[in-house]
Amino acid sequence: MTQLFGWINAAIPLSDYRPDARLRAGLGEHWQNTPADSIVSATVFSSSGSQPCDCHHEGDVQAATTGWLRWNDNALSKIQATGGSARSLIAAYRKYGRDLVRHQRGHFSWALTDSRQNFAMLAIDRTGTQSLCYATTPNGGLVFGSTTTAVINHPAIDDGINRQALFNYLYFHVIPSPDSIYSAVRKLEPAQVLFFDDGKLTLDYYWNPEFTDYHASTSSEALQQELRQRLFDAVKNTEPDERTGAFLSGGLDSSTVAGMLARVNNGQRATPTYSIGFNQQGYDEIEYAHIAADHFGTRQTDYYVTPDDIFDSIIDIASAYDEPFGNSSAIPALFCARLAKQNGTDILLAGDGGDELFAGNERYAKQKIFEIYTKIPAAARRHFLEPLFLDSSLASRLPLVRKLQSYIQQASIDMPARMQSYNFMKRTPLDSMLDPGFMEQIDSDYPDELLADVYQRARSDDIVNRMLYLDWKITLADNDLRKVNRMCELASVTVKYPMLDDELLDFSTRVPAPLKLKGNRLRYFYKQGMRGFLPEQIINKPKHGFGLPFGEWLKSSEKLQDLIYSSLSDLGRRDFIRQDFLNNLIDEHRGGHAYYYGTMVWILAMLELWLREHKKNIG
Repeated sequence: MTQLFGWINAAIPLSDYRPDARLRAGLGEHWQNTPADSIVSATVFSSSGSQPCDCHHEGDVQAATTGWLRWNDNALSKIQATGGSARSLIAAYRKYGRDLVRHQRGHFSWALTDSRQNFAMLAIDRTGTQSLCYATTPNGGLVFGSTTTAVINHPAIDDGINRQALFNYLYFHVIPSPDSIYSAVRKLEPAQVLFFDDGKLTLDYYWNPEFTDYHASTSSEALQQELRQRLFDAVKNTEPDERTGAFLSGGLDSSTVAGMLARVNNGQRATPTYSIGFNQQGYDEIEYAHIAADHFGTRQTDYYVTPDDIFDSIIDIASAYDEPFGNSSAIPALFCARLAKQNGTDILLAGDGGDELFAGNERYAKQKIFEIYTKIPAAARRHFLEPLFLDSSLASRLPLVRKLQSYIQQASIDMPARMQSYNFMKRTPLDSMLDPGFMEQIDSDYPDELLADVYQRARSDDIVNRMLYLDWKITLADNDLRKVNRMCELASVTVKYPMLDDELLDFSTRVPAPLKLKGNRLRYFYKQGMRGFLPEQIINKPKHGFGLPFGEWLKSSEKLQDLIYSSLSDLGRRDFIRQDFLNNLIDEHRGGHAYYYGTMVWILAMLELWLREHKKNIG
């Protein structure tokens, strides 16, 4: 595990800092060599399977970095090559001051402190592949760390639970930045930089892309050729060696990454790929992984996850995250990473990001259809269509009218809240689910406001590009990347994301939106560009997620039932979720839609297990 932590103007003896024994052991010489009375500490620690970290100080300036920092400035790149990332960060600070963020690239988090100026800067990369949290102290100091746990370990930071964040977790199944599970702790958002000037804290976004909304003069054929080259370069930029392999689900992105890795290796070494399967109809796609492996000649290894695997690992997974985390596909991610480690692979390339760069999610096409309604003049909608179809008795007799009624009702909701129409928290009366006292402490509209804030920041008039930008944060940074990062750390494997390479990301913004999603054809441009490289079966296969058949398995596994139902029972005693709701949820799962209700059962069980393992009380 790699972490960065430190503080400025929040002096304590380092002996009072409270990392757990595992983290303290990882500090090594950094812990020993830092003065006990230091008012500034910026250091990192790591253990097996962690990402690169570096620490350096020059006089009053200290810097710490994690991940893979790159520079647009050749002079800084040379300093980095000979002296390390932290040294180059200090050189950038002396050369550019706070504008140094305009010259950085890569997947990183970093902190820089200048004790003479009582100044600090924190930043993470464009897509949030790395994380950084922070909190201010009562006396005007700043504490920061890669995880919320690192921050609350400082004695000056309160570890009280954020009630609003608990509601956000139920809504999103994760806790999106900038909030955290702790009221005192905040998280940096992707492409965000924090400035701390003598006790005053300000935040800014150092990068916000400009999208090409409409067809440009560049031909689609030329763009397709560039796509392939950018993908190859992105994989090559990860600097793969004999320890490097790839996740392979059989989808477009993992197959692309595996194929490009095989091309980079060029037969000089085997390309190991790893896949997870499920013995459950409707969930297993390992046949497509085999098609890709055969096509590219990779050394393929499979593992089939079982209900017993869930039982054996669920508590460790809940405990591993520094906040409640409810994405059940953490299970296959962990077992795939473990499989790789057992087979001698220390670095895995993941395919995360392709759907969000090149419009591969079904909701993009669906929302485009709803957007047609908003182009009708408001007067016609308000005075003719809505009275006719929403208030007419025809809807109860004619199926077509009922469909139009449903369409109008959804299309009338402003974006991006419209994308949440089927959210469990939207379709369940909150007073039937939540304790009345808890409801008084939260704002049920806050999640939609958070979504709207990100959606409106997108520098594009096209609904598809706006949705892509929103997903860069909510789906990738807040969810999928956090999932894969932590599970790979748990398996002592390093993960890299070539689909989120900066140059590939920039390229994606130049592909016109109507090419990315042509009509309702998802990833039209990408698929056209990858014909002749990817197998046709993978290009033409229907969209499928990397889901876990938890809802189905819970119905038949007594071991899982005992663990999950006891967790829900304990959660019901916390004066947070109503016990009668939990009882009804279990009944609905047993007798209804296993996937739909099973998802919320998982979300709530993981919340209780996290609270239990981290010894947190909310009721």
